Parts: sequence; C-alpha cells; structure tokens
Amino acid sequence: MLPTYWINFVELNTLSKQFFRLNDKEDESGVGAALCIFTEEQSHDEATNFWPGIAVVPDGYVPVASCESGSGDLYFIKVSDGQNGRLYRVYHDAVSESGYRVEDAIVVVLSNYEQLLKYAEAFEYPAMTEQESLLAAIHEEVRLHPYDSLWPSAFAAERQRLTSLLPGVFLQIEHIGSTAVPGMPAKPIIDLLAGVESMSLAKSIAERVSASRYTTSAEFNETLVDRMWFMRWAEGHRTHHLHVVVQDGNVWREHLAFRDVLRSSPPLAARYAALKNQLAARHSTDREAYTNAKAGFIRSTLRDA
Repeated sequence: MLPTYWINFVELNTLSKQFFRLNDKEDESGVGAALCIFTEEQSHDEATNFWPGIAVVPDGYVPVASCESGSGDLYFIKVSDGQNGRLYRVYHDAVSESGYRVEDAIVVVLSNYEQLLKYAEAFEYPAMTEQESLLAAIHEEVRLHPYDSLWPSAFAAERQRLTSLLPGVFLQIEHIGSTAVPGMPAKPIIDLLAGVESMSLAKSIAERVSASRYTTSAEFNETLVDRMWFMRWAEGHRTHHLHVVVQDGNVWREHLAFRDVLRSSPPLAARYAALKNQLAARHSTDREAYTNAKAGFIRSTLRDA
C-alpha cells in the first residue's frame, strides 16, 4: 500500500516513529502540526480498519503519520503526487461513511514531504501515573491487530501466574476470545476463562484477584449474574480480561463452543474476521457498541453449532 518512494524515504532517514513539530507559520495550513511517522503495519492498519483512512484510501491517499496534538487528524501522502509530493492533513470529523468533500476534509501541510527533515524533534511521552494509565486503558479505543503467534504463550504465562498466586482456586483456565483463534485479527487483549465451583466463590475471591494486578468494576459486576469480570492493564492499554465463571456452566460451555467452532471452520472464522473489521471501524470509540454488534453472529453460530 505504501509507495516504494515513501518506504525508502523513511528507511533512509530512520524516520519510523520519529516525532516532528511545525509551528503555525511552518505548517502551510496555518494551524501547526505535531506528528509521529507510522510503521508500515500502523499505516496499513489505519488505512484498512479506521476512518478517515477507509474513506480516502480509494482516492489515492495513504496514512503516514499520527497526530500528537490531540485533534486525532492523521497525516497522509497521495500516491499520484510521486516522490517529494505533498504532506496532507485529513480532518477526521469531515469524513464519514457517506463520503467527504476534498475542500472541507483535506489540507496541505507541506508542499514537499521531505521538508519534514527540518522539523524532527527528540520526543519522549511523559510517563503516566498509575491512575492515568488505568483511565486510558478503560477508555481505550477499539483497534484490531493482525494475529500474533505469541498470544498463546502470553495466555500460558498468565495462566501459570494466576494458578501460582491463587493455588487451588481455579478448577481450569482456558484461552478464549479472538486471540485464541489462529489467524484471527483481534484487540491485543488475552481473554482467560477461569472455572470455579460456584458464583459465591467467584465473588469471594474478587479482592485477591484485584491484588494480583487486576482491577474490576463493582458496579459492572453487579449487573452480571453468571460471571465476574476483571481487567489487567499496562501503560494505558488493556492486556488481559479475566472471566470467572462456574466450571461447566452455560457461560463456560458457550465460550468454549464458540472458540472451538471458529478454530475448526476457516470459512466461518473468515466471516467473523470481516465482521469484526467492519464493526471496529464503525465503533472505534464505543467498546460496548462494538461488543453488542457482534452478539447476533455469536448467537447464530452457537445455535447452528
């Protein structure tokens, strides 16, 4: 997707993840810019899974840098401009599923993207406090990542950690969710299904689980009658979800059945992956809506299994 001339420009000057800042006079659109160059994987992800990339890529624009000033407006090049072409800003709130008007959505930041080299800055993100990290994780956007072959190992390591910290509590711990299905794009969060003897036991261990680097929401768990939910996080990102349920109960069986049918049916898994990509683009800032929108597919799959 990225043109060779851009890849060579980034590699030659070691610009991947490099930070740049332009003041309002240096930015041809007059507002100033703060941006960080994407890796090839990040560029592809933004182009295929998120707005405004989904809308403008068919017109030849390719996302090349993130916004670091808080507006969320990404930076693009246009393939047809060729080497030393323009650098553009695309206003995300001027682009929607119904389309966009170029004059409203896209502005020139630099007439020649190689001018970026003058504005490189050494930049380090300030370290977040633990509370800031937790809040960022709670409100993290929905972003799918390509399948990572290290996810099963990450599950195994966390299962071992939990069983060592809480010996004799869990009857069994299974890897569920999309990270448990080879080839499936997923949010990079390891879902663990932990079986216990009863829900009363599940509730009684909440404090001990929370002392094992997890957090939870008492209010959210009060709405659940068949499971307890916990979240582990690091540096502003969710890393693990722990679902404590009754061993061999309905929730236990349904989670495993859905996982197993996806593992055994590549065509079904491909359909689910396509749906997930579509919904992640539509509900990137609403995790609940994203989850709810998948429910119909999951129900029909379990019904037909």
